[in-house]
Amino acid sequence: MKWADVYHAYQVIKAHGIPDENIVVMHYDDIAQHPNNPDKGIVVNRVGGPDVYKGVPKHYIGKEVTPQNFLKVLQGDATLKAQGKKVIESGPNDRVFVYLDDHGADEIVAFPNGDLLHAKDLNQAFKDMNTKKQFNHLVFYLAACEAGSMFAKLLPNDINVYAVSATKPDELGWKANSEWKKYNTWLAVYFAVTWLENSETADLTKESVETQFQYIKERNNFTMDGELHWQHAQEYGDLTIANKAHVSEYMGDKKVQFDAATVAPTGFSLSRDAAINIVRKQIETTDDFAAKQQ
Repeated sequence: MKWADVYHAYQVIKAHGIPDENIVVMHYDDIAQHPNNPDKGIVVNRVGGPDVYKGVPKHYIGKEVTPQNFLKVLQGDATLKAQGKKVIESGPNDRVFVYLDDHGADEIVAFPNGDLLHAKDLNQAFKDMNTKKQFNHLVFYLAACEAGSMFAKLLPNDINVYAVSATKPDELGWKANSEWKKYNTWLAVYFAVTWLENSETADLTKESVETQFQYIKERNNFTMDGELHWQHAQEYGDLTIANKAHVSEYMGDKKVQFDAATVAPTGFSLSRDAAINIVRKQIETTDDFAAKQQ
């Protein structure tokens, strides 16, 4: 349900006042009408939560969701624009916020269809954008296993880029918000739950980016089966950005009251174990012998 995190992020950013003309969304778009979705056309990101899919743009969907297009969108690629596709046309006075949510491993983020975004390519894009003065500052949030490996020892601290990773370079991420009665899956990744909760409840005009990072860092732990588990958020690049800038400068300054913003996450799983845990749960909850065997 990683796309549900992206949908939720869109709703939060939009509600805080960032206009659609300044937003580009990439998502595979396979959840809302999926055969296993009992509520066709609706996607939720927390148990009992609102529909986060309604109104989400379809700038890049399906086979268009590739690392190549992602980097081109970031860099305002003229060829994509000429094809009628939306790209980020930012300049030297602009602040850019990017949220990427997918599977990861050592120095890679896995896009759909087996495509891989490599750390060296992402960091080179940052360097090129800085040289071309395509932003004043850029803040990048990454939710993935081993997310820190995309920036550690690779992201310079002098190109006006600040990055937050959900995990350390060698650490697996966690899914959260399991829902078995209706959806039979996890509805979110834990990193998304945490930063979106903060963005829904804090006064973003007064909260620094560093304060949000500390919020994420401090809450990235939970108890499961009597044991304390941690997911260690990291920060990289130009750390002065986080101390000087308010979250509202990247996510909007409109104050809004969100529904169910403080519902505590429940039901966790290591991201890489999620598929097998779903099958295990199906075995546990059915009395049909044939179904168990299948």
